[in-house]
Amino acid sequence: MVTKASTIKIRLGWSILTEFFEPSNPTSIQDTLSNKNDSESDPELFFSYRERRWKVKDSYEGWGYKKSRFFWTGEVEIWDYRACNISLARALDDKLKIIIRRKKRQFSTFMEKVVEIRLMIGFDLEKIYRPWKDVYTFRESGEEGKICEEGPKERFVFQFNDNCWIWEWVKEGETLECSNVYKLYELIFKEISNPSKKSDSIFDVKDVKDTTSKKEKECSLKYIPVIYQPAVDSLKNFVRVVNCAHCKTVEGYLEIEVSIIFNNEQLRKHSFLNNVYQAFRYHRYGRILDIETFRIKLEDDVKGNKFIFHNIYSEKYDLKYDSIHGDSGYPVPEHNIKYYFNTEKHPVLFINTSNHAMAEYDSNHNLWKWEYVPWLDDTPVELGDKNRNLIEDEIEEKITKELKSKSLLFRLILKIEQKYRKVKNLVT
Repeated sequence: MVTKASTIKIRLGWSILTEFFEPSNPTSIQDTLSNKNDSESDPELFFSYRERRWKVKDSYEGWGYKKSRFFWTGEVEIWDYRACNISLARALDDKLKIIIRRKKRQFSTFMEKVVEIRLMIGFDLEKIYRPWKDVYTFRESGEEGKICEEGPKERFVFQFNDNCWIWEWVKEGETLECSNVYKLYELIFKEISNPSKKSDSIFDVKDVKDTTSKKEKECSLKYIPVIYQPAVDSLKNFVRVVNCAHCKTVEGYLEIEVSIIFNNEQLRKHSFLNNVYQAFRYHRYGRILDIETFRIKLEDDVKGNKFIFHNIYSEKYDLKYDSIHGDSGYPVPEHNIKYYFNTEKHPVLFINTSNHAMAEYDSNHNLWKWEYVPWLDDTPVELGDKNRNLIEDEIEEKITKELKSKSLLFRLILKIEQKYRKVKNLVT
C-alpha cells in the first residue's frame, strides 16, 4: 500500500492552467529535430493558439462566501507558449492528432514543495500549410496578469487548422529548409501520406515511462486512475487527494473504490445559490471540501473492466453545469473504460461538470485541462489508500476540533448531523 499522507489537509493552495488530449499511442517526432534538450521540452519550438476567452466573475455575498460564475465572453485571442514538445497520434477514430506538450515547475503551498505541472493540448489535424518566414512579437501572460513580450523578431512558422501555429526564432545564417520547423512540417506531411501504427485505447505517454521512480514501482500492483479536469484555476475547484481502496463485492468481484478530494466546489450555472450551498455542505457533511467516490470493477479479461459512477455521472454535460447527478437510480449502470494511461492498470477519468460529475470521456474539448498522475513523485496531488468512511471520519474529527471555539448552537447542529451520518452509514 502506498500512502502519501496520514491526515487530510484542509487549506487553500495553488493552481495553474494545463492541457489535455484524447489520442492513443503518440509517436514522438522531437527526437528527429536538432537542438533537442530532453524528451519533453524543446526550447526552440513555440506554439501559438487563437482561442475563445472565458471569464470568472467573483463577488462576495452573504456570510462572506465568494460566488464565482464561469462564462464564455465570445472574444478570441492569440496566446503564445514557449518550450513545447510536439507529438503525433492516431486516435480510436483513426484521425491524426497533433499533441502540444510542455511542463512547468512551481512551488505548491499544499504539497509544501516544488511540483511539476503537466500541460497538454491536442487537435484533430484538418489542414496544414507550408512553412514561411515573417516578423513576430511573442506574448505570454506573466505574474499578476502582466503581459510579457519579446520581439519583434524574425521567425519560421507553419500553420495547421484555422487557429494553430508552430514556430521558432530564426538563427543567424539559417535557412527555412534547414530549420526544425520545416523538418517538423515534413514529418507531419509524411504521416498524412503514409500512416503509421494504428491506435488502441492506451495513452502511451513516453516521459512518464522514462522517469519511472521507486514510488511508481511500488504502485505498479495497484489500480490507480489518471484524472483530467478543466483547468479554470480561479474557481479553486482542483483535485487535492486521490484515494484508491481495494474491496470485494458480495458477488465476488474485485473493485477499486476511488475517492477524490477537491479543494472546494463552486456552482456555475446556479452560482446565485453557491453561498447557501457551501453553508449547507458545511452543516450537512461537516466540511467545505468536496469528496466524490466512484468504483472500478475488475474482470478477468481487462476488456470487461467497468466504471461505476453512482449519482455522479456527467452524461454529456460540461463545465457550465453544476447540478448533474447521472446514474442515480438502481441498478446502477456500468460504463466501459474508454482509455488507459500507459498500462491497463491506470484507467483514464474525466471530471466534466462544475459539481464534479465525471465520465469515461471528455465533455470539454475546448478547455485546457489539468493532468493528475497521482503516483509520480513530484505530482501536485496526494495519493492514499483510504476508503470513503475513513476519509469522512478523519475530516469530521479535524473539523470538530476546530469548532470548539464556535457557538454552542453551531456545535449542537454539527453534532446532530454527525450522528445522522453515522446512523445512515449503518443502515446503508
